[in-house]
Amino acid sequence: MREAVLEGAVLAAAALAAAGCRTQGETRVQELGRTLFDVDGGTTWKNHVTAVPDPGGSGRRVWDGEKVSSTSQKMSFVNSGGFFTVPDGYRGRAVLRLWVSGSRRLRVAMTGKQTRSYYLPAPAEGRWFDLELPLEHLRGKLAEGEKVDDITVWLQPPEEGGELPAGSKLYLEKALLRAD
Repeated sequence: MREAVLEGAVLAAAALAAAGCRTQGETRVQELGRTLFDVDGGTTWKNHVTAVPDPGGSGRRVWDGEKVSSTSQKMSFVNSGGFFTVPDGYRGRAVLRLWVSGSRRLRVAMTGKQTRSYYLPAPAEGRWFDLELPLEHLRGKLAEGEKVDDITVWLQPPEEGGELPAGSKLYLEKALLRAD
């Protein structure tokens, strides 16, 4: 009987590993290719955001960032269980579906035990675009298997040291995790 229980436990652990789950603690490796969060869910806490109609006119709701100072608009998303764990080999990328106006300078921070910031220009203003954040860039800040539980986005002034133009906007439709 004991051998059957042990064999069952080994099979269950193998099935969890094959499904992309970790058996230690609450951390779970998320399947690459899934939605991490959007206006309908995936977070345990959010700040500096309001749900509004899509500025592109699709009829769906999206997140609108809050102007927190004359130099930035911000949106913060937290999932206490983790949005995802850093995959082995840092494969894949997080993708934010964003819309900006007034500036194209963005900062995105992913936080686990430490924070890794991406400073990237938006490819366009006044339309939806995908901002890709390679997980390879987390190397040296977040360990493989470490939980990413906070994703924060800032819209910054067009020029360093400047102010955001009046009417600047930052919207987020969703965040995804994609394979390479």
